[in-house]
Amino acid sequence: MSETRPALQPLQQPIRAKIETGKVSRFDKVGWWQKELRKAKYQASMQPGNPAARQPSRPPSSGRSAAVAHLVWDQEAAGSNPAGQTTLITGSASPDNQGNQPQQEEDMNNSTGISWAQATWNPVTGCDKVSEGCDNCYAEALTKKYPKNWPDGFAVVLHPDRLNQPAKVKQGKRIFVNSMSDLFHPRVTDEFLTRIWQTMLDHPRHTYLTLTKRPQPMARRILQLGLPVPDHIWLGTSIESQQYAEHRAEALLRTPGKVRWVSAEPLIGPLDLSEWLGPDLINWVVVGAESGKRRRQMKAEWATGLRDQCQAVEVPFFYKQGSAYLSGQYDKLENVRHHKFPTHPQYHDRPHNEYAVNNRAEESQKHFEAYQAELAGRR
Repeated sequence: MSETRPALQPLQQPIRAKIETGKVSRFDKVGWWQKELRKAKYQASMQPGNPAARQPSRPPSSGRSAAVAHLVWDQEAAGSNPAGQTTLITGSASPDNQGNQPQQEEDMNNSTGISWAQATWNPVTGCDKVSEGCDNCYAEALTKKYPKNWPDGFAVVLHPDRLNQPAKVKQGKRIFVNSMSDLFHPRVTDEFLTRIWQTMLDHPRHTYLTLTKRPQPMARRILQLGLPVPDHIWLGTSIESQQYAEHRAEALLRTPGKVRWVSAEPLIGPLDLSEWLGPDLINWVVVGAESGKRRRQMKAEWATGLRDQCQAVEVPFFYKQGSAYLSGQYDKLENVRHHKFPTHPQYHDRPHNEYAVNNRAEESQKHFEAYQAELAGRR
């Protein structure tokens, strides 16, 4: 009597085909199967949508509903950015006038390999390199490895159809905002930044972790736009070596907020942050070595130095990964796993969003004026 195999899910079919054609030994198939399935699921989760469903740069005269057409943004006509530098991908919740189904939203990635986050949310994708820490950018590498999934490559693309994704996740999560971009990239417009911010304000059950290599524009835009920074929005900057410590750390400290954090990943040199660490200053530090085939080695003493700096002022320290990638040891520093997070209050005690916005406006303006005066004095 022949064995009846259960029906395969679509992701499993090509994996079993490799086993049956002898491309992998049946003795190794259990571990290999699990690895390949995880890879297939990850690739599927990174799928940004069907390229054929993307909209043209100018609103068509017919054939599209008003719900879609008003979102299509002609950058050249707007005059805010050079033509072709930023793409806006649009979506709609209902069929158009021709009865065609609209482009579907990409589901927010509710599982991620980034150990300090529980989900990633990418209303913007694409970026430009600004410092040595960007040399082997993992996000850019993904777009090159899977070009069919990323038809625009690593160009900056705005995705208004993804703005509402956190609302669909009912359980509170730590969400890494724009793991495939920089929220404060100059081609992310003030209007779109404000819409992203409003989503974060409207759904405070989540904790939103922002991370940028552009902390000066972050401080300026938050203060200029009067964006409130409640306790569930954590503002962070990347600092890969001492060369960028002073101006990025000082710019981060110009922003309001309960949690201001530094990601020292990839850590490519010794780093002393002791001048800017403290419970009311930079109050969380994440350290990690570079990943990928071309990764630069991180010395253990660089990581232990940051750990000791944090412990001296009781700042939580999170060790993400080392350079060795030894099984079961890659996230341990001197054989100890450091996975500490900042504490934060219960979110239901937070004031209403409208009250928070009005209460912050005057304070934000004062912060911005003081910041501009100090910059003028340095010149």
